[in-house]
Amino acid sequence: MFDSDHEVISQALLMWRNYIQTGDPAVSAGDAVRCGQRQLVKPLDSYQTQFILRLEELASSQAP
Repeated sequence: MFDSDHEVISQALLMWRNYIQTGDPAVSAGDAVRCGQRQLVKPLDSYQTQFILRLEELASSQAP
């Protein structure tokens, strides 16, 4: 499924982000909105929003 540890780490970080955003590790807030499922998106405070940005930065830094 994943060829490297970097891909595993990146995927895990993004799943954590998704869980914070929607409660479902397979669905991001962006995906939920695009699919007409806006009710899945949880309201986040500023700490959570900053943490999501941090997770996304870490995930992108895992790319080989």
